[in-house]
Amino acid sequence: MHKDRRHSIFDDKNRAVLGELHTYLSNYGYLPRSDLETRAMRTDEEFRSAIRRLQTFASIPVTGKLDQATLDLIRRPRCGLADYEPNRLPRPHTYGNRRRRRRYVLQGQKWAKTYLTYK
Repeated sequence: MHKDRRHSIFDDKNRAVLGELHTYLSNYGYLPRSDLETRAMRTDEEFRSAIRRLQTFASIPVTGKLDQATLDLIRRPRCGLADYEPNRLPRPHTYGNRRRRRRYVLQGQKWAKTYLTYK
């Protein structure tokens, strides 16, 4: 007897990184944050859509699947600032322009210190 299995974006080797992927997509605004009732329950279609947004934003081939290029991307060091505001995803027709919203305000004041040091 053959069981009819739905096609999943996660094959057996990729299921191990599901938690890593979910954390990345949630932290950087590609998936809405989970509430206590749903507790991070996601459908394959939600993951596919979030992965496509990530791939489009990063200018890597858009497959909607967790491929090697996407894995390499989520494992690279990066800043903690979200690509999209949490719970406010871009509209589908704005994916192509790849522009981020400005999240700063020009106040007209100039930084007084010109010689910067860091450790």
